[in-house]
Amino acid sequence: MPTGVAVVEQDTLEDVANCVVAIMVTVKGSRDLAPEFGVPDLIFTNQPIGVHDLLISSQEPRAELDVEERFDMADPLTDVVTMKVSTQTKKQVR
Repeated sequence: MPTGVAVVEQDTLEDVANCVVAIMVTVKGSRDLAPEFGVPDLIFTNQPIGVHDLLISSQEPRAELDVEERFDMADPLTDVVTMKVSTQTKKQVR
């Protein structure tokens, strides 16, 4: 049985993707030490798909998102949002 803590190398795609997930599953205001972290409670709201990109890019500038939205064919009241995360290429500063 594994013991210890899982470690992800900083600035890798996995690190950035984990940060995006942390942002999306945290309701804004739920962390006392970082009240601006996370997203507003989006349950039962009809938000334009671009809102997700803006919310994440303001908190995780390393992430580039490709966000897709579709309705669930089995349940027309369900909206499925898929986020594909990639990392920005590092630009040289002159």
